[in-house]
Amino acid sequence: MKRSSARAVWLFALLGSGASCAGSSARADVILYDNLGNGAQGYRSVTVLTWEAQRFNSASNTLALTSATLNLDSESGGSGTFFLQLDTDAAGQPGTALATLFTGPDPFTGPFPQSGNILFGGLNQPVVPNTNYWLVLGENSGASFDLRWGSTSNLTGTGSGFQTTNATTNNQGGTWSVSSTTSHVMQLTATAAPEPSSLLLGLFGGCALLARRWRRG
Repeated sequence: MKRSSARAVWLFALLGSGASCAGSSARADVILYDNLGNGAQGYRSVTVLTWEAQRFNSASNTLALTSATLNLDSESGGSGTFFLQLDTDAAGQPGTALATLFTGPDPFTGPFPQSGNILFGGLNQPVVPNTNYWLVLGENSGASFDLRWGSTSNLTGTGSGFQTTNATTNNQGGTWSVSSTTSHVMQLTATAAPEPSSLLLGLFGGCALLARRWRRG
């Protein structure tokens, strides 16, 4: 292979690896909301008509939601499916549904009642930076099992998007009752976008190394 061709191949490989390294080092999971450690002091029932919601903020550097962990409880009996939904914020209450993050049957098996932290992972839901959203939990039409979301009056938590405001509807989102005296127990994680400066730094570093190698060759 000619020296010029070899240099061209090496150049593309170097720049590609530099951009990849910069991107991988800048991307990392971040906690948006976390009060799982507080535990549940009570549970709010979710039905086909009655839905529960918790507000959070997307923070300044969020790319996408990657997981949601909710403290849930369920009684025995019944059938059907429930959903976990992402809504916009409309003047301080849940607004338009943006995406269904999960839909499926009762998450518990075995003897009832049971309760625990249920992970909904593998998400890749884009969110707009510095924006309020709502996580909404409800049952789909025809469901008849008793699913409940844990809540706590301990209003402490961590995460750049942690908020204490929650909401309840008894008519499938037609009207909402908003409160900040308790918070639903959950954890939200997201993937941070790589900073443009980090990507450029990786590329410039690759170019500088290439220039030194070129002069020596």
